Amino acid sequence: MKRHALFLLPALALYGAEISWSPLPALPDAEGFAGSFAGVSGGALLVAGGANFPDAPPWRGGTKTWYDGIFALDRPDGAWRGAGRLPRPHGYGVSLSIPQRLVC
Repeated sequence: MKRHALFLLPALALYGAEISWSPLPALPDAEGFAGSFAGVSGGALLVAGGANFPDAPPWRGGTKTWYDGIFALDRPDGAWRGAGRLPRPHGYGVSLSIPQRLVC
């Protein structure tokens, strides 16, 4: 971990003043999704799949539910929209952004 930080320090020193953060609109789900796939493709931020415990937390006997929904955000000040479904409910994997596609 310390070695990775050494690679980030020069970037922060050079570009730190240029980096800014601002919140995006929340996904259209009250619980949120853990382990979602995410990436940018075709100019949109895509978030797909993931899991949560919609009925109760796991320490209270809640059951994990997996999701297959795909959401897209076209502009930082826009609204999330449904953009299809994964072939099956899935999460906690790897995603790769390539032109016009997010590979999960």
